[in-house]
Amino acid sequence: MVRSETEASVGVDQVVRSTLECLDLTALSVAPLDGGKNNRVYRVDLDSGPVLAKAYFQDPRDRRGRLQTESGMLRFLWDNGVRGIPQPLAVDLERNVGFYTFVQGRRPAPEDLDSGATEALARLLIEMWELRQMSGAEAMGAASEACHRLADHVRILDRRLDRLHCEAAEDGPGESLREFLSGELGPAVQEVERNLVSRDGFDRPLPSRKLTLSPSDHGFHNALITPDGGWVFLDFEYSGRDDPAKMIADACLQPAVPIPTELGRQFVSDMLRRLGGETDLARRLRLIYPAVGLKWCLIFLNEFLPVGARRRLYSRTSERPVDRRPEQLDLARKMLRHIQDPTVWPI
Repeated sequence: MVRSETEASVGVDQVVRSTLECLDLTALSVAPLDGGKNNRVYRVDLDSGPVLAKAYFQDPRDRRGRLQTESGMLRFLWDNGVRGIPQPLAVDLERNVGFYTFVQGRRPAPEDLDSGATEALARLLIEMWELRQMSGAEAMGAASEACHRLADHVRILDRRLDRLHCEAAEDGPGESLREFLSGELGPAVQEVERNLVSRDGFDRPLPSRKLTLSPSDHGFHNALITPDGGWVFLDFEYSGRDDPAKMIADACLQPAVPIPTELGRQFVSDMLRRLGGETDLARRLRLIYPAVGLKWCLIFLNEFLPVGARRRLYSRTSERPVDRRPEQLDLARKMLRHIQDPTVWPI
């Protein structure tokens, strides 16, 4: 039996309340919040004040432990003095719900980005780099789609591209997708992959000491500006060990609240200076930057896949479904144009 969206929302609301009961806590109110693209988030008012509850999306074809990854990374960072992140409070692994401090703040707009904003992001990333060899860091697994060698970029691009070819619907928007894949995106992927394959050490992994801890899905799309003008960075469910070059590229390429070009160049220059012990970092960053951008093109196109549509349906708080595939295809085209013009890269 297929449940309505309202029934599904009530079900998740009850899961949150059941978890609170197991923790001997009583919610005065549980209110859904907008903004989650993959999960459902709630403001839960307790006698002691508000907390944030996050109910994580699960799908049989996507076995990533998002709750364990996010809560584990945030706990490690918080216990080692990192701030500018939500404090993890409690987890319910059985119901797949996590509780975090409720951060008062607003989502940033592009005009909010300045040198203070990029310094806040850089500070978080540098702190994660400096903690990579601390006790407890060894328990952190690889980030989602981590790239510890050049070959990993090729493997990820091929897998995502093959999945789109195999699983995308063949209706009107699906036909536009297939034309884009065969005529534009596919050839661009092949060109970038040929460049990577031709490099020495293509399949040689980075030594573990050169890997960083990375949020993976970081940037100002996953940030809040607090009332005092500070920054808090959210969403660590894809976090783990990764190449610091990819960490920098991820920050520059996130598209929802992009870093302006000149500010991005300052950010990259600052990150390279502060990660100065990694002598090959700048060369590797320029080499992998287009591969990371092409992966973003393919991420935009997840809306054409069954699991992507189910994840968006789960996270939606409104009743009315919206076909976002044409919009996502336009975003992929814009990202491809960016990748094909190295003069606008921040490196």
